Amino acid sequence: MRMTKCDVQWILLFVFAGLLAQPVFASNPAISDASLQDGGVLFGQLVDQQGIPRKAVQVVLRQGQHVVAATKTDSLGRFSISGLRAGVYQIETAQGEKVYRLWSPTTAPPAAQQNILMVTANDVVRGQIDLSTYGPAVRGAIAGGLITGLTYWALDHNDEGS
Repeated sequence: MRMTKCDVQWILLFVFAGLLAQPVFASNPAISDASLQDGGVLFGQLVDQQGIPRKAVQVVLRQGQHVVAATKTDSLGRFSISGLRAGVYQIETAQGEKVYRLWSPTTAPPAAQQNILMVTANDVVRGQIDLSTYGPAVRGAIAGGLITGLTYWALDHNDEGS
């Protein structure tokens, strides 16, 4: 397949659009409010998208780069971490993370969650691309990480509109 000047322009457009869009996707995540229970205890539950509890999943609580605590969920997907102080924390699992502002029981706003509920996405989609079907410039951009996701789709569907 020989690439035309128009094909190269479309590829470059997608590459640069992807580079410009990256900071938007890397923006700060939303922060949710949760109330600690007496003794600085945080209660939570981890479920999948169907509401099925995720058992024996590692849950890590971080404050910045510092690991504050780590635990595993029980058979009902529940976890608890005690001895916490109010502040902003990241709760991480292998499937993702969420940021919470934890409040002491007496200062928590009325909308603060008493028990946090984290819903994980456990679906992993994998795929392969045959780089030999593209020209050297495109193969180099793909191998260099400049072309990803939407650009693959656009390259694979470019011939459909012609």
